Amino acid sequence: MAEGGVVVAAARPQWIVLTPSADDQAWREAIASAVTEANLVFVDADRVSDSERRPADGEVWLTEDALRPVSYGHKPLVVFMPRPETAPEAVADVRGIYPPHSVWQASLLLARAVDQGAAGALVVSGNQLNAIRERRFRLTDWLSIQPPRAGDVVPVRPAVRAALALFADGPPQPGLETTWSERIFQYDERAARDWEAAGKLDITGRPRILVYGPYLALPAGVWKARVRFAVDEQASKREFRIDWGAPADFKSTSVSPKEPGVYEVEMEHSWPDSAMAEIRLLVMEGAFDGRLDFLGATVSYVSEPQLTLA
Repeated sequence: MAEGGVVVAAARPQWIVLTPSADDQAWREAIASAVTEANLVFVDADRVSDSERRPADGEVWLTEDALRPVSYGHKPLVVFMPRPETAPEAVADVRGIYPPHSVWQASLLLARAVDQGAAGALVVSGNQLNAIRERRFRLTDWLSIQPPRAGDVVPVRPAVRAALALFADGPPQPGLETTWSERIFQYDERAARDWEAAGKLDITGRPRILVYGPYLALPAGVWKARVRFAVDEQASKREFRIDWGAPADFKSTSVSPKEPGVYEVEMEHSWPDSAMAEIRLLVMEGAFDGRLDFLGATVSYVSEPQLTLA
């Protein structure tokens, strides 16, 4: 509201979440400018030097991590998610970590941001920002912002781009799906050592985990995985197990192919909150010979989290 030509806001501190991207600095400057124009105090929570400082009335705090305002008992006003496919590179630049760790961390920040939609925050997705980038828009009666222009095109591995595409439209809707290529998973070193191509595995040896990962975070909800693999004559005689879920909370199913060919296994699991996701494929008995080709997975959103009574 306006008082004597001065724009003011509610006294309580406000939060804005900005997920990492190649346009990070331009966005931070645009948000800082908008907050200053509203005669409020801008605080970059990710770069504040005083670790003891707490949000105060009349301040607007900016952070990349949606859990930060929650730690103060606050909820973000708005979440901006520009160019989510570039988030891993931005994380790598700021934190000095590289793939696959930068991809894991970026996906976790993106998933946490998406979850804020269910908590009442306005989530402005990358695709929405692309549509309004050339004009100023009003968030509240006291804050409006001019989105910065998108920066240069950033090279992104096709497998990573496809995996992070599920964040392009903000909070997930039923039917949303993404592809997890075999290239973003990790493999038992002994099983994979004879092939350069990802997912080609020799199952000879003791029972063990053959495939694991990709440790990309998913927003809260029920998610379905369709896991694909192929086996030759020798491998088809063995028993396998597939796990789907968070690393410490997952569902399992046993698979005994019996015949060579390509197989697809479908599983569902519920994430009460955003968290890392993992698919594991294990051979459950020793093998003298056999070849398994892991063909990746398709992951799709089914519904909101399923709550159970204690």
